[in-house]
Amino acid sequence: MNAPHFSIDLLLLCISCGASVLAANSPTVSSTLPATNFTDLGSAFSYGEADSKNIILTRKKRYISQNDMLVILDYHNKVRGKVFPPASNMEYMTWDETLSKSAEDWAHSCLWEHGPRHLLRFLGQNLSVRTGR
Repeated sequence: MNAPHFSIDLLLLCISCGASVLAANSPTVSSTLPATNFTDLGSAFSYGEADSKNIILTRKKRYISQNDMLVILDYHNKVRGKVFPPASNMEYMTWDETLSKSAEDWAHSCLWEHGPRHLLRFLGQNLSVRTGR
């Protein structure tokens, strides 16, 4: 498995979910997300005032915390280290802020298509749909 392909998929998945699923399963990392990580619907729904003219939807910036980054990297490197037969030249994955920013920008645009051609030479991108089943 090519590391850049896996890392962009993992980053897009984490950004689209708002947090790492891995962090939720780790006893050393707090899995609670800040309230600013979700869409603020205001108090209109709690009082039955669901008039669409009165509701202003705002989207807060999502982020991957430092702890989430470490959990993602640790898990990824552990899984890659257990391949059989062992890889002769497998590199240790580190966090790439440029790649993270690129994945975040792409996820923000919410387009159901692959990214710009100039990225496809070096990075793999997969589109996936999941249901609740």
